[in-house]
Amino acid sequence: MTQLKKKIIQITSIIICIIVIAILVVTTLICIGIYRSRNGEKPWDAYNVVWYSEDPKIEIIDDEKFHLDGYLIKDEEKIKIHILWGPEFSYEIVHRDTSLPEDEIVSNEILLLEGSLSYNGEYVTLKIETDKVYDYKYKEIILYKRAIEHGEST
Repeated sequence: MTQLKKKIIQITSIIICIIVIAILVVTTLICIGIYRSRNGEKPWDAYNVVWYSEDPKIEIIDDEKFHLDGYLIKDEEKIKIHILWGPEFSYEIVHRDTSLPEDEIVSNEILLLEGSLSYNGEYVTLKIETDKVYDYKYKEIILYKRAIEHGEST
C-alpha cells in the first residue's frame, strides 16, 4: 500500500507541476500581449512595409521617407489616399493630393475614413467610425503588412 501511495503522490506532484507551468506560460503570453499593445510596437513603427486589404481593396506603402501613401478601390475607381496614424490609436484616411499642414484638423472635404485602430504586431484593425467611401458597408477593415518589393510604389 505504501508503494501505491508513493506513486499517487508522484503522479499528483507531476500533474500539479504541469498545471503551474501552463499557468505561468499563459500568464507570460498575456503580459507580453499587454506590454506590446501599450508600450511595444505600433503600426507607425513599421517601415518599408505595405499595408493592404483585399476586401475592400486598399494598399498603403510606408517607406523609408515616412510616406504613408497608397490607394483604395471604390466601384472600380482607384482613389489616391494618405493615412494618418493618431497618437491615441486613431487613424484618418484622406485624399492624397491635398496639402495638409501637420497641425491642421482634417477637413470634411478630404476625409474618407476615420476611426480607432488596434494593432497586434502583425495586422491593424481599423474600426470604422466615419465612412465617406463605402457607405458604412464595413464595420472594420483589417490591414495586413508585407515587405515592400523592389521597385514598388504608389
